[in-house]
Parts: sequence; C-alpha cells; structure tokens
Amino acid sequence: MKKNKKNILNNKRVQGATLLEVLVSVFIMAFGIMALMLAQLKSVGTVREAEMQTRVAQAVQNLAEGMLSNPDIRTQPQDVTRYTGYEKSGNLNLSGSTNITKCSGARASVINCHRDNFEADLRRALPGASTITYTIGKDGTVTVAWKEVNDNDTFDFSYSLQVGS
Repeated sequence: MKKNKKNILNNKRVQGATLLEVLVSVFIMAFGIMALMLAQLKSVGTVREAEMQTRVAQAVQNLAEGMLSNPDIRTQPQDVTRYTGYEKSGNLNLSGSTNITKCSGARASVINCHRDNFEADLRRALPGASTITYTIGKDGTVTVAWKEVNDNDTFDFSYSLQVGS
C-alpha cells in the first residue's frame, strides 16, 4: 500500500507542474497578443498622419497650380517671377466655408478666389485640427502648419512647397 500512496503523491505533483506550465504559456501568449495590438495601433496612427500630409499636399498643390497660371512677371535686368497679390499669412478660421468656387474675372478676383479655395481645401483636409496657420510668400513659398490634439497629446505638423522651382 505504501507504494500506491507514493505513486498518487507523485501524480499530484506532476499535475501541479502541468498547471503551472499552462499558466506560464497563457501569460506569455497574452503579452504577445498585447504587443501585436500595440503594433497595430501604432500603424493606424502612422497611416492617419500620412493621410493628413497627403491631403495638405494636395491643397497646396492646387494653390500652386493657380499661382503658376497667374504669375506677376516683371522684366528687369533679369526676368523675375513673383506672385504678388497671393501673399498672405495668419491663422485659418476653422468655421469658414468648405465650398470650392470656379475662378474667373480680373487678376485680383482670381487671386482671391484661389486663396479662398485653398482655405476651403485646408478646412476639408484637416477637420480634426485645433489650429491651422499658413503663409504664402511673394517668392512662391507656401507653408502650412497645424496642430492635432489626440486625448491629452498635441502633435505639430507642417508642410512647405516652393512654387515654380
């Protein structure tokens, strides 16, 4: 009988070790799944940032096409292309219009139309932005900067393009 008791005790110890192995493997698997979820969340954030950059790049490109079609060319000792009338800088009113209009008429009205369409493009491109600032220079440099707030974190982004170079 003593032999039987000893075998029963050994079996219980083995069963406890198996349970411990299962618990450790579940624990390791849970950490692996959490790591995969973290990688997926990081990937989604990166894709969202790339989408915002692409939308802003498209808005700036649309403005650049308008500027290229309506330059101010002056003949001096060397030909200089300027984009006078387009220059503007400041904060964008986020509650403004998002409608695009067809530009025609005199040069000044076409310039105003291009700028208004640019602002509408930015409003549509960055609906979650807390602040949008932009600068359009006489030399054709267009710079856009914006802030996105996600939970308690603030992220700063910017995009710049030199028109006609």
